[in-house]
Amino acid sequence: METFEAIAVFLFLLVALAIGWHFGTRFGVPQPRGRKFQPDYFIGLNYLLNDEPDDAVDVFIEALEVNAGTLETHMALATLLRRRGKVDRAISHLQGLLSSQSFTVRELAAIKVQLVRSYIAAGLFDRAERIVEELREAPGGLREQGLALALTLFQTEKEWQKAIDSGLALLSAPGLLNGEAVQLQVSHFYCELADEAQREKRYERALDLLHKGGAICPDNIRVLLQQASLQAEMNHDERAEEYLRHALRLDATLVLEKLASLTGLLSRRPRLLEAILQEVLRQEQNLDARQVELIANLLDRYQGSEREIGFLTAFARRHPSQALALRLLRLATSDLAAGQAPSLVNHAMSVLDDSQQELAQFRCRSCGFQLRSMHWLCPGCGGWGTIAPAQP
Repeated sequence: METFEAIAVFLFLLVALAIGWHFGTRFGVPQPRGRKFQPDYFIGLNYLLNDEPDDAVDVFIEALEVNAGTLETHMALATLLRRRGKVDRAISHLQGLLSSQSFTVRELAAIKVQLVRSYIAAGLFDRAERIVEELREAPGGLREQGLALALTLFQTEKEWQKAIDSGLALLSAPGLLNGEAVQLQVSHFYCELADEAQREKRYERALDLLHKGGAICPDNIRVLLQQASLQAEMNHDERAEEYLRHALRLDATLVLEKLASLTGLLSRRPRLLEAILQEVLRQEQNLDARQVELIANLLDRYQGSEREIGFLTAFARRHPSQALALRLLRLATSDLAAGQAPSLVNHAMSVLDDSQQELAQFRCRSCGFQLRSMHWLCPGCGGWGTIAPAQP
């Protein structure tokens, strides 16, 4: 694998060097005396064949002139260094390019874009932020690249207001291709600020921020859920229910995940809980064990253990699993269900039997494909004789 990587790096560097040398010659840049293409090429090749691609990169960088014709190649080499984890060397090389007097304003801005990426990769956020501010005045599409990097930078630093400002500036750029994704990001930034305001009991600010988040991305379900939480905390139950029902139409299972934080609202509005559970159970084939546990806990808390037991036994018959059997056994040993213990144990045993039938009995040694019966040919990888009994 390492040899393959070295060959790939070599091919990249060879092409990069050839292009750079071609453009350097084409642009008429004089070659310094004493520098020859062939010796540098063979030194770099020797490093690559000895699995020392980083040293090879250094040699090829030295072999390239620094001018407009070779700039793209120099930046590609810096990117390669960064991706290989040599971020400090990538930064050093880009800083060297930035100090050159050979480039136009646009070319210098392109170098700064790459330098910001390297600063972010190195965790040097203060340096990245300074250059990001400079890129706000960059020409053409480089300004948009700078704003996109600012979005990433401020998101990483959790500087939500700065991230919002960068996102809004980016959305105003002409010809933006991923506008919907940026809108969603900015909407989440508003939610982060609203969450902080709600924790600090600054309800009016939180409402204003969530309104802005919803305006920029109406289908962001997080805005609806936070609105429901905020309205419930302010004892505006009717509004909270409206937001929850709207969220249900977008993603019922995600609403289920957030119900634990709405205990007061659910206590005051039992019909709302029933409506939510009905909507969730329409998609019951997609529920995982943890979500079933959430439903059981909600039923136990708001409607009693009998309703919980009825739900679990009915659900287990349709979707047997070891997790459900364990839950039923726990109920059987609890004081609340003492009178139903024999019935619950029988249900649990039945669920375990059904669950055992669902478990894979055989597994492919090559690709891990699971089967319930023995086959000579693996349906996953097409290998013959690779199926063996699954380990317990």
